Amino acid sequence: MFSRLVFLPTLAAIFTILLAQCDPPWNPSDPTRLISSPTFIPTLTPEPPIETPTEIQTPIPTGVAGYQPQSVCDNPYWPLRVGATWTYQITGPDGKTSTDTITVANIESTATSTSAYLTEGEWTYPARCGSKGVWVAAPLMIAISLPEGKLIPGTSQESSSTSSFFEGGPTFTETNVIIVENGGTVVTPAGSFETVSFSWTASYAPDPSDYGEQIGINSWYADRGEIWFAVGVGFVREEISHRNIRGETKSSVFVLTSYYIP
Repeated sequence: MFSRLVFLPTLAAIFTILLAQCDPPWNPSDPTRLISSPTFIPTLTPEPPIETPTEIQTPIPTGVAGYQPQSVCDNPYWPLRVGATWTYQITGPDGKTSTDTITVANIESTATSTSAYLTEGEWTYPARCGSKGVWVAAPLMIAISLPEGKLIPGTSQESSSTSSFFEGGPTFTETNVIIVENGGTVVTPAGSFETVSFSWTASYAPDPSDYGEQIGINSWYADRGEIWFAVGVGFVREEISHRNIRGETKSSVFVLTSYYIP
């Protein structure tokens, strides 16, 4: 689910994180969501500053009423506590459904940083934790910063990543402009939640449509989306729109079906 520009030179549509087509079946446990081996591993830039962590077991005061974190990684909008799990039903662009489970495997500290490690199938992703909050990319579609205090609708963030379709091919920079919004009430199989959302739009430089012959006219890339978070729970819904260079669109949806917060 991390934000990536991804292209396939076939008719098989993809997610940059969560996109695939009917044949072969979509494999949600693959972090690139490509059925074939990915041609690149993108790098997020810039990375968040490394901060000296507080003690892991020290409660961190937040601006969210009623929430008492247990560690520097225990964010009110995504409680990254060891043993916490979230299971999602995924509806792919072909209308088929599958499930995916994310688990906080452990939290590790060094002299300069603290990270929570999230597992998704055979893959493990770090989330950076600091005195100002949590910075996380995978397994989300985009990289976001979750502050220790209350998320304020109307505020904005920006994240970027770079990638290339093939070695020696053109390099694309994806920039995501992210707006915090009042997400309202979101109803899921796991319950009804009052939410705050991150609404994002992606832009690319250079424009992928200028490279149609090189990357394939049926290649797909993330265009826009929204992620809903509930205090004390985590992200409860994610919607992603994908576009090809002909302007056609497809979408995919993640919905929380169950969760456990220790």
